[in-house]
Amino acid sequence: IDYSTILDTARGSLTSVAAHKAVKAAIDAGAPMDRLSLSTDGNVGMPIRDENRVQRGLYLERVSSLWHEVRALISGGMDAEIAISLVTANPARRLGLYPLKGIVRVGSDADLVVLEDDFSISWVFARGRIGLEEGRPKLFSLFEKDIISEAANANL
Repeated sequence: IDYSTILDTARGSLTSVAAHKAVKAAIDAGAPMDRLSLSTDGNVGMPIRDENRVQRGLYLERVSSLWHEVRALISGGMDAEIAISLVTANPARRLGLYPLKGIVRVGSDADLVVLEDDFSISWVFARGRIGLEEGRPKLFSLFEKDIISEAANANL
């Protein structure tokens, strides 16, 4: 079972349940942990609704919803190693990418996330390259480069 972390009534969905709550319910019902995963359609447009639940616009849902749900599982009492496996080893296995992805070992891609004691992310390495350094982004997609260039030009 894969749970989308962007579907939540707090984020504009009308009928969904937060992923961490859905995972907990699945575990309580006896679902095997190695068959559960979390994913996101991060950076997708999500509805902005008014008090009558009428859509009035869109906002950009960030990929941070994925880590938000992992942290919610940990703060709810789940072992950190198990919670993190929902976004590492479990999806890698389901996608046929394990052990190239989803595990730290010789021969695997050097994809690493360094966490602080409070489980905030301080460093990210993607295939051995620094993607996040002490909380500051270092790697950008093509579209992010365009946005950064526009912002820099607007400040001239």
